[in-house]
Amino acid sequence: MSQVQEHETAATFARRALEAADRAEEKDAAWRVRALRANGYRNRLPEDKPMKHITLFYAALLVSALGKGDAQKVNLFDWSLWERYRSTVAHPATTLKAEHFRRAKENAARYAWAQQAVKDLEARAQTALKWDDAYLAHIIPATTPGTGHFTMCPNCETAPVHGSWRWTPDKPDEIQCNGCKMVFPNEKFPEDLVLRSRFDPNQTFSYYGGKSWHFYGFHTRPSFTGYIRAAKVNYAASAVYNLAMAYAATQKSEYAQQTRKILLRFAEVYPRYLIHSGYGEYADIDPHVAAKSMKPLPEEELTPPPNKPDRLLHPTGNPFWMAGRATYSGMEGYFIRELAVAYDLTCMAKDETGKAVYSEEDKLRIERDLLLEGTLMFVADPSINNKSGSNRQAAAIVGMAVGHPELVHFGADGFWRVVNEWFLPDGATSESPAYASMMLGGIYELGEALHGYSDPKDYQPSDSKRLMNVDI
Repeated sequence: MSQVQEHETAATFARRALEAADRAEEKDAAWRVRALRANGYRNRLPEDKPMKHITLFYAALLVSALGKGDAQKVNLFDWSLWERYRSTVAHPATTLKAEHFRRAKENAARYAWAQQAVKDLEARAQTALKWDDAYLAHIIPATTPGTGHFTMCPNCETAPVHGSWRWTPDKPDEIQCNGCKMVFPNEKFPEDLVLRSRFDPNQTFSYYGGKSWHFYGFHTRPSFTGYIRAAKVNYAASAVYNLAMAYAATQKSEYAQQTRKILLRFAEVYPRYLIHSGYGEYADIDPHVAAKSMKPLPEEELTPPPNKPDRLLHPTGNPFWMAGRATYSGMEGYFIRELAVAYDLTCMAKDETGKAVYSEEDKLRIERDLLLEGTLMFVADPSINNKSGSNRQAAAIVGMAVGHPELVHFGADGFWRVVNEWFLPDGATSESPAYASMMLGGIYELGEALHGYSDPKDYQPSDSKRLMNVDI
């Protein structure tokens, strides 16, 4: 969306709030004002001013307020700051710090409950510890994962519109409907509708070609294989996080060695993962280009018929809302955060002989091709909503892990906007308690990560506000 389009959209929203105030529809005007505040338009008028005055104030403020604190101030697609400052990072530097592990070690030496906690961490890491290269290539496929949404069971149509499925790592190439118990892929309902990527012809995306289900202006089609790919990579992300936690708690190098192997596999395939929608559409261009031009896309997207390409990922109002690369719900931040923390906890590990587990080339590949690559959609989306909190958190954690201070500032800006603007003065939000909980789940670890953070000594942030020994 261009700056002009953003201004027009926000101005329209403010005008409708003003019209609601003119009609004395205070409730309608009030929620629009709260939404404007949550997206960065601060109310500097006394709370007892009439709603009409407040909305007039917002209408006057719109153009000057748009874009503040976001990627427009600095080119966050430029990774030169990472090249400059990556050597300054003292690991671990993200959600868990050295003092946490010192305290954990002391507790494990004194208390049975702490000893059991360490055993539990190791137990969770055992399965992934056995993965060989062939299994890694299978569980982390080269083809872009699909969606876990809008995957209706064509046999029983349980749980419209998403379906209800069971995937397990012991049967990684199938899913079972929780309604009728039918296993897919299934010859009775073949995925006979196949789309091939132009950007990467090695990638094909198949869908059930029979009945489609119309929802929210879109004909959804299940892709059972796409669902399976998504389940696999998210399972692998959780597994590598468990391995890294086991290493941090025990310092056993085999956990760090396996963490390295899995992260390198992700770094191998992730740059070719296309930006796609939870509705099953794929932006069939370089993700670096797509992230910067989501509305409209420079080229037609891949979309299953009878839908027709329109250079927009559904839902078209906000193309980031359901977008992802390894994931599909607009919250890729959860996925990237696990990988960033896993890297942060293990990248300085040494084996029994004192040799570094990660080579310098390993570190560069993981930092560039996985972690920084994973921030593309985050920095392209300036909005604050109930999904973007997790993405701002991940951007900051990546910045801390690899040494990109402007990413930390981008995430910190989002953190404070969530706390001071998205949440209302009484602690509630303009949305439901469930969405408030979702936002907290996506942002709370950033408070832990920011605590004690300081910018590199010679770094001058774009907003001229250095972060020094942050106290949260």
